[in-house]
Amino acid sequence: FSQGWGFLVCEQVEGDVFIGKKDNPLLPDLVEGQYVSFVLSVEPNGKRAAGEAEVSIPPASELAGTGRYAGVVKSWKGGWGLIVSESFAGDLFFGEKGNKDLGPVEKD
Repeated sequence: FSQGWGFLVCEQVEGDVFIGKKDNPLLPDLVEGQYVSFVLSVEPNGKRAAGEAEVSIPPASELAGTGRYAGVVKSWKGGWGLIVSESFAGDLFFGEKGNKDLGPVEKD
């Protein structure tokens, strides 16, 4: 994102998507690898462009990856809690509703 414009790549779109400050005046300066959500349009010259762009968070599958991890219960109250693990940064929310086979939980 240089001089107020750059290009996005998106799994759902073949090729690059142009993004510019002119069409997205509220968008902060972007850095390579940053996630954004946007509305795709096609310019008169046939090129794809991003409008109504907003900075967004990465999909959950890319935050820590998918699969099974081990962690320690940091807190547990009223059917939900937080887990910490060396496999990812920060706390991971978990609850009884999303884990039907979860047995009794005790804080370590």
